Amino acid sequence: MSHQPFEKWLFSDEPIDPEESEALEVHLNQCEQCRELSTALDQVYETISTVKTPEPSPGFTQRWHQNLAAYREKQQERRIWFFILGLFTIASLILLSLFFINLSNFNESYALGRFIANVSLIAARFNNLLNIARSITRAFPILIPVSLTFGVGLLSVSFALMITWFSSIISLYQPVQERG
Repeated sequence: MSHQPFEKWLFSDEPIDPEESEALEVHLNQCEQCRELSTALDQVYETISTVKTPEPSPGFTQRWHQNLAAYREKQQERRIWFFILGLFTIASLILLSLFFINLSNFNESYALGRFIANVSLIAARFNNLLNIARSITRAFPILIPVSLTFGVGLLSVSFALMITWFSSIISLYQPVQERG
């Protein structure tokens, strides 16, 4: 016996025509398999409609907000680390360029040793500064956005001062034109 389109009509959420409804009833009276399917489907709908929706365990919302706050704090620390790493990279590039500009004035091995010593000193000071900044930001988290705001301003001013300094160095090494 063919069970189509009767199974389709049973599983469909759309209303069926009255003629189709009569044909379905006649088929359900004749077919034991489709009648069992219709009964099982009715029981599933009844079970779904009577089941109570589970609620979260007590304190779930508070734990979720705490985890979200911890995640945001880690993200903020990660951004600060990348920002500081970027600043350190820029400073290293500036130091390297200064080293190579002044390389012709000094003995190479002396200049290299001095450069390494200066980089080590700067790294140690930077590490101390980083430890201080980390302890301050943990004690006063509101200082992070304030520090970033001032840091961007100071970075801009430092960049302008470096450009001025480089242009003054370049002008010092320019040959003087004799007036004749």
